[in-house]
Amino acid sequence: MSESKKRKKPRRAVAEATPKGALEALPTGLLAAVISAVVMMAILAGVSLACHDAGTAVKLSGYASLYVPAFIGGFFACRRCNGMSMLCGLLTGGAMMLLTLMMAPLIGEGIGFMKAFLTRLPLIPIAILGGLAATYRPKRRVRRRR
Repeated sequence: MSESKKRKKPRRAVAEATPKGALEALPTGLLAAVISAVVMMAILAGVSLACHDAGTAVKLSGYASLYVPAFIGGFFACRRCNGMSMLCGLLTGGAMMLLTLMMAPLIGEGIGFMKAFLTRLPLIPIAILGGLAATYRPKRRVRRRR
Protein backbone atom coordinates (compact mmCIF):
# COMPACT_ATOMS: atom_id res chain seq x y z
CA MET A 1 0.00 0.00 0.00
CA SER A 2 1.41 3.37 -0.91
CA GLU A 3 2.15 6.08 1.62
CA SER A 4 -0.59 8.39 0.36
CA LYS A 5 -3.32 5.74 0.67
CA LYS A 6 -2.63 5.04 4.34
CA ARG A 7 -5.06 6.69 6.68
CA LYS A 8 -3.54 9.35 8.81
CA LYS A 9 -4.69 10.03 12.32
CA PRO A 10 -6.65 13.30 12.44
CA ARG A 11 -4.84 15.99 14.38
CA ARG A 12 -6.48 17.62 17.35
CA ALA A 13 -7.29 21.27 16.79
CA VAL A 14 -5.05 23.46 18.92
CA ALA A 15 -5.68 27.14 19.39
CA GLU A 16 -2.76 29.52 19.04
CA ALA A 17 -0.95 30.81 22.10
CA THR A 18 -2.41 34.30 21.71
CA PRO A 19 -5.14 36.16 23.59
CA LYS A 20 -7.53 35.26 20.77
CA GLY A 21 -6.50 31.60 21.11
CA ALA A 22 -7.07 31.79 24.86
CA LEU A 23 -10.57 33.08 24.20
CA GLU A 24 -11.17 30.23 21.72
CA ALA A 25 -10.03 27.72 24.36
CA LEU A 26 -12.53 29.07 26.92
CA PRO A 27 -15.47 26.81 25.88
CA THR A 28 -13.23 23.75 26.22
CA GLY A 29 -12.24 24.75 29.74
CA LEU A 30 -15.82 25.53 30.75
CA LEU A 31 -17.10 22.25 29.33
CA ALA A 32 -14.42 20.31 31.20
CA ALA A 33 -15.26 22.19 34.41
CA VAL A 34 -19.01 21.61 34.11
CA ILE A 35 -18.64 17.90 33.31
CA SER A 36 -16.19 17.36 36.18
CA ALA A 37 -18.46 19.32 38.55
CA VAL A 38 -21.48 17.17 37.69
CA VAL A 39 -19.49 13.95 38.09
CA MET A 40 -17.96 15.12 41.38
CA MET A 41 -21.35 16.18 42.76
CA ALA A 42 -22.84 12.79 41.94
CA ILE A 43 -19.97 10.88 43.54
CA LEU A 44 -19.71 13.12 46.60
CA ALA A 45 -23.48 13.04 47.15
CA GLY A 46 -23.27 9.27 47.48
CA VAL A 47 -20.31 9.57 49.83
CA SER A 48 -22.16 12.17 51.93
CA LEU A 49 -25.20 9.91 52.23
CA ALA A 50 -22.99 7.07 53.42
CA CYS A 51 -21.36 9.19 56.15
CA HIS A 52 -22.58 9.13 59.72
CA ASP A 53 -22.53 12.94 60.06
CA ALA A 54 -23.83 14.11 56.68
CA GLY A 55 -23.91 17.81 57.59
CA THR A 56 -20.16 18.38 57.57
CA ALA A 57 -19.64 16.02 54.64
CA VAL A 58 -22.13 17.95 52.52
CA LYS A 59 -20.43 21.28 53.21
CA LEU A 60 -16.95 19.95 52.39
CA SER A 61 -18.11 18.12 49.29
CA GLY A 62 -19.90 21.28 48.13
CA TYR A 63 -16.69 23.28 48.34
CA ALA A 64 -14.74 20.48 46.66
CA SER A 65 -17.22 20.27 43.79
CA LEU A 66 -16.90 24.03 43.32
CA TYR A 67 -13.13 24.49 43.47
CA VAL A 68 -11.69 21.29 41.93
CA PRO A 69 -13.58 21.73 38.62
CA ALA A 70 -12.14 25.26 38.39
CA PHE A 71 -8.65 23.74 38.50
CA ILE A 72 -9.63 21.15 35.88
CA GLY A 73 -11.21 23.82 33.66
CA GLY A 74 -8.09 26.01 33.76
CA PHE A 75 -5.95 22.97 33.04
CA PHE A 76 -7.91 21.89 29.97
CA ALA A 77 -8.25 25.44 28.62
CA CYS A 78 -4.49 25.93 28.82
CA ARG A 79 -3.84 22.55 27.19
CA ARG A 80 -6.17 23.50 24.34
CA CYS A 81 -4.52 26.89 23.92
CA ASN A 82 -1.01 25.44 24.19
CA GLY A 83 0.23 28.33 26.30
CA MET A 84 -0.98 31.61 27.84
CA SER A 85 -1.63 29.88 31.15
CA MET A 86 -2.43 32.99 33.19
CA LEU A 87 -4.92 34.33 30.66
CA CYS A 88 -6.59 30.95 30.10
CA GLY A 89 -6.98 30.46 33.85
CA LEU A 90 -8.25 33.99 34.33
CA LEU A 91 -10.86 33.65 31.60
CA THR A 92 -11.97 30.19 32.72
CA GLY A 93 -12.15 31.15 36.39
CA GLY A 94 -14.02 34.36 35.65
CA ALA A 95 -16.50 32.65 33.35
CA MET A 96 -17.08 29.88 35.87
CA MET A 97 -17.57 32.46 38.63
CA LEU A 98 -20.15 34.34 36.55
CA LEU A 99 -21.88 31.10 35.58
CA THR A 100 -22.24 29.92 39.18
CA LEU A 101 -23.30 33.36 40.40
CA MET A 102 -26.03 33.53 37.77
CA MET A 103 -27.25 30.03 38.68
CA ALA A 104 -27.31 30.71 42.44
CA PRO A 105 -30.74 32.43 42.51
CA LEU A 106 -32.23 29.59 40.47
CA ILE A 107 -31.02 27.02 42.98
CA GLY A 108 -32.07 29.10 45.96
CA GLU A 109 -28.94 29.05 48.08
CA GLY A 110 -30.43 31.34 50.68
CA ILE A 111 -27.23 33.34 51.25
CA GLY A 112 -26.60 36.95 50.34
CA PHE A 113 -24.94 38.04 47.12
CA MET A 114 -21.79 39.28 48.86
CA LYS A 115 -21.23 35.97 50.66
CA ALA A 116 -21.87 34.06 47.42
CA PHE A 117 -19.42 36.37 45.61
CA LEU A 118 -16.72 35.90 48.26
CA THR A 119 -17.24 32.14 48.21
CA ARG A 120 -16.68 32.07 44.45
CA LEU A 121 -13.81 34.55 44.33
CA PRO A 122 -11.12 31.84 44.83
CA LEU A 123 -12.25 30.22 41.56
CA ILE A 124 -10.05 32.64 39.60
CA PRO A 125 -6.70 31.92 41.31
CA ILE A 126 -7.49 28.19 41.39
CA ALA A 127 -8.18 28.19 37.63
CA ILE A 128 -4.95 30.13 37.05
CA LEU A 129 -3.14 27.49 39.11
CA GLY A 130 -4.70 24.82 36.87
CA GLY A 131 -3.40 26.66 33.81
CA LEU A 132 0.07 26.87 35.32
CA ALA A 133 -0.04 23.15 36.09
CA ALA A 134 -0.81 22.46 32.42
CA THR A 135 2.36 24.20 31.29
CA TYR A 136 4.65 22.44 33.77
CA ARG A 137 7.16 20.17 32.08
CA PRO A 138 9.62 18.36 34.33
CA LYS A 139 13.29 18.51 33.37
CA ARG A 140 14.79 15.37 31.97
CA ARG A 141 17.69 14.14 33.98
CA VAL A 142 20.78 13.27 32.07
CA ARG A 143 22.33 9.98 33.10
CA ARG A 144 26.07 9.83 33.04
CA ARG A 145 27.83 6.81 31.74
CA ARG A 146 30.47 5.20 33.90
